[in-house]
Amino acid sequence: MYTYNQLITTQSEAEAVAELKQVLTGSGFNVITDAKPGTVAYSLLMLASKIYVAGQNQAATLATNSVEKTAEADFLTAISDSFFNNQRFGATQTVGNVFLSYAAGRPSKTFSPGGLQVNFTAPNTVQYGFTNVNQISLVPPSSGPPATGTFSFRAITPGSGPSTVLFASTGSVQTVPGLTVTIPYNGALLLGWQSSLGLDAEVDPSLHIRNETKWSTLAAVETPTSRVTNAIVSQSLGALYDVYVDASNPRGPGTLDVYCSSATAVATQFQIDQISGSIQQLFFNGAGTLGGTSPRVLLKPATAVVFGAAGSGNETVTIYYDKTYTLATVTQNVEAALTTWLGGIPTGGKTYASGVANIADIDDFIATLYSVAGVVKVKITSTPGVSPGQDIDLGPPGFKKLVAPTLWSSVITYVQSTR
Repeated sequence: MYTYNQLITTQSEAEAVAELKQVLTGSGFNVITDAKPGTVAYSLLMLASKIYVAGQNQAATLATNSVEKTAEADFLTAISDSFFNNQRFGATQTVGNVFLSYAAGRPSKTFSPGGLQVNFTAPNTVQYGFTNVNQISLVPPSSGPPATGTFSFRAITPGSGPSTVLFASTGSVQTVPGLTVTIPYNGALLLGWQSSLGLDAEVDPSLHIRNETKWSTLAAVETPTSRVTNAIVSQSLGALYDVYVDASNPRGPGTLDVYCSSATAVATQFQIDQISGSIQQLFFNGAGTLGGTSPRVLLKPATAVVFGAAGSGNETVTIYYDKTYTLATVTQNVEAALTTWLGGIPTGGKTYASGVANIADIDDFIATLYSVAGVVKVKITSTPGVSPGQDIDLGPPGFKKLVAPTLWSSVITYVQSTR
């Protein structure tokens, strides 16, 4: 019988060869210890080690991904669907309106959906391709001003990248001489040109959060708090799947305040405006307002708390790393681990059995750093007058979202250990 830790532990081929030599030598095959490249015994050892290591890797993969907390990628998608009825939110395409201008004297053209592509070049020289949703017919005038019109286009590649195309950007239209395109300017709303925001596929940490926070509803009727959360996730198409529901009647009896975030950032006012009306209509039998004015369910952006910023209680972190590791390797591994750690902290923080609530546990942060290969010592310092290494408060007034600094290098210093 293997333990869980034995199942998830794997060896290198060299370690497997050494172990096989010990086993065979102990069984009387002393010639094995002297096996050299080119001999039959050596070839058999290498073959056996490859099979042995491959079997270990398969067992480790199955064992690790059979547990929700450590499952990743497709395994996590399957566990979430089968055990929690949570489906991973896939990437969606940006849909926006663009202004076409077709010069006089050009031939008439008709394009079926997908048959006309437009490339916008932003100031960072990244190009965005759009494909039309509906059939477009281009009929130019015989003379005089060009024919113009606004049409709906869909991003070719799903994800949030195309959302950054700027107002009044001029694009080029493929294979259609005389046709130009711009994004119509809307001064009232920054992202007003879009009818649907593009979204990246949901990442593993946010799916873990949705699974973990659903435990309380698996064997019981859906709670009001979880119903509000699920409604916001659904209406926002997964853009706002990390929320904190303040159900303490904050603005009088029958009111809820909901602080909204994505996995890594607070909600924008535009995201909230997009779903606020539909959320009001889902509750209280359509009576979305209290006394005709105050909304019963008020959506708010959470307050962003940047790790390492003044006032967070944790200003700088010094990491001492083993001299056998390169700085580049340690930096990459540390930042990947911290991204995962941040993704596991919900809006409003976590609550612990001891009664401590609405915090990001700094001990968990330190444990995350120590789990990174090569890290030998972690030291947290702080500004004068603030105790270093304290938990980060994400509670009221206004529930908060802990986000990463612009650059982790602004708060982390790496020192090579001489020991």
